[in-house]
Amino acid sequence: MRDRITWPSARDDGELRFGVLGPVTVWRGRTELPCGPGRHQRLLAVLLLRVDEWVGRPELIESLWGGAAPRSADNQVQKFAGRLRAVFGPDGDVLTSTGGGYRLRIAPEQLDSVQFVRHLDSARAAGTPADAEAELRAALALWRGPLLDGIELATRSTELTQLDEQRVTASENLAELTLARGEQDTVVAELSQLAGHHPLRERLRELQMLALYRQGRQAEALGVFADVSRLLADELGVDPGAPLRRLHEQIPRADPALDLTGAPNPALLAQPRPVHQLPIDVCDFTGRAESLAALVELLSTDAPDRPPPVVVITGGPGVGKSSLAVHAAHAVRANFPDGQLYLDLGGTADPPREPAELLAEVLRVFAVAGAVMPQRQQERAALFRSLLADRRVLIVLDDAGRAEQVRALLPATGGCAVLVTSRQLLTELAGARHIDLDALPVTEAHELLGGIVGTDRVAAEPDDAAAILAACGCLPLAIRIAGARLTGRPAWSLRVLRERLADESGRLSELRVGEVGVRASFELSRRLLSTEAAHTLSLLGLLGAHTLPGWVVDPLLDRSGADSVLDQLVDASLVRLTGTDDIGQPRYRLHDLIRAYSVETAATIPPADRRAPLARVLAAWLDLLEADLEKRATATLTDAERTHLTSALAKIITELADATPLE
Repeated sequence: MRDRITWPSARDDGELRFGVLGPVTVWRGRTELPCGPGRHQRLLAVLLLRVDEWVGRPELIESLWGGAAPRSADNQVQKFAGRLRAVFGPDGDVLTSTGGGYRLRIAPEQLDSVQFVRHLDSARAAGTPADAEAELRAALALWRGPLLDGIELATRSTELTQLDEQRVTASENLAELTLARGEQDTVVAELSQLAGHHPLRERLRELQMLALYRQGRQAEALGVFADVSRLLADELGVDPGAPLRRLHEQIPRADPALDLTGAPNPALLAQPRPVHQLPIDVCDFTGRAESLAALVELLSTDAPDRPPPVVVITGGPGVGKSSLAVHAAHAVRANFPDGQLYLDLGGTADPPREPAELLAEVLRVFAVAGAVMPQRQQERAALFRSLLADRRVLIVLDDAGRAEQVRALLPATGGCAVLVTSRQLLTELAGARHIDLDALPVTEAHELLGGIVGTDRVAAEPDDAAAILAACGCLPLAIRIAGARLTGRPAWSLRVLRERLADESGRLSELRVGEVGVRASFELSRRLLSTEAAHTLSLLGLLGAHTLPGWVVDPLLDRSGADSVLDQLVDASLVRLTGTDDIGQPRYRLHDLIRAYSVETAATIPPADRRAPLARVLAAWLDLLEADLEKRATATLTDAERTHLTSALAKIITELADATPLE
């Protein structure tokens, strides 16, 4: 067993050491250094909880001031950091500033919370109860008071919650080891004090009852059960768990199993409880029965000797990818007893979250934090795979922007499963299964609207309801916004909203409630496109509400080989491949609301720059018609294609004249 560390070190070697397990403290050797006033200590506390990680200024400002940050908060953070460097003296360079944030680089042995976690790891790996007890005592001896004693951060981090939980669990483990040696007299008072601070912890209460019973205080032990039963019922509406109930039955009959056995509970040093991070399920989830059934089947595959199943839900903005993923995850959560992880990958953010940052977030869930956090992304990924090797965990990765984000978070064993949502086609993920979502069928869209505003209200105005759904293009996000507007205005008839949605030019402005809007959702996708792809999307909107052959992009951009631009739009789920026509041409379509949005963005293009691309497309169509009429023997167009083109040209000419009058 390795040497245990007394904290702070008894050696006066002049090395900086830091403490968060009590008041935030800095020592140089045995000398305590002044950390400065309150917010200096708060800044140091946040950096110590995220040691050797980059912490952005917005996060620091939120932790220091919450929602009441002054305008000078950014400058004040810089000043606080400068004063901390002065406190550190010749070691001031351990606090670095980069990229609009700060990083505190110190060795693991310089921070008490890291040493605490290391002692707990050693206790779990100990070969004998005596060694485990020694490690637990060393771990708990590092605590000098409550965590960050005297400091109130505006936001409570995951690290704080984990450290507090680990301290109580370590105290429970130590008490159980002590009870196993027959020393109930030495722990009963401490258990009583702990129970006063954590009255709803059932394992703690179980140990307290057992210690009292072994002291011959049977009535008091039964009184503990009565107290915790009442508290659980009043505050949580539940009954005590099976272990507590069993102990309550054993005590009155003096069950010999309660006598000293000399061996601790085999579950003593178990890993922390499973995490359940799934967002709340969608209460009015509607439709998608086929996709849901496929997801449940794919995620329920049990093949520990094979790679884990990876399922990617793709689709355009607003089709309900996240809702389906969360609903499916709840449906299969019983198959993953070791937990469910949920990560927002920020694929539509600017910029998307980096894999190293995501790995750090998930590793903190497993109590890997501070200086024990690996620095390199590859090391973090390897540790993540190791932690999940013998677990059955469901991982939900929402809003993936690129395949690299997902690859870093893939476990290695088939006991786990991964569910991904993305607006991008992540075809680079080898072995992944893909489920593509489009707008809802009309019947399911009607059911969704009725579930939001009331089936009676929808049934009373069926034509208006149908018109609203048509204006929404059966897009789930648009339907939910329309339903929310109607729900918030019970005096409105459906006809009122129908009329407000009738004008396509103002439709996107109507489809907004609070901070949620269809236009805003489309903008998230558009700003991730290349400049050329975004320009092409705007021009495609001007070609009308028709399916289009892929070749139109070449004349739109006035160059050959523009297929790659169209591929970008398809990969971003902004343009949909609908099939192949009679002459083998792939055909594409914009959802009606995306087309309306594209027309809006096209208004920012100078008129001449709109006319020229459309004129080239019209000329190409006319050339095709002319060539087809001249060479009927080797016709390049079917009758259906010729009829479609004639109709499309007439409509487009009208739209072109309306949008950009010819001079």
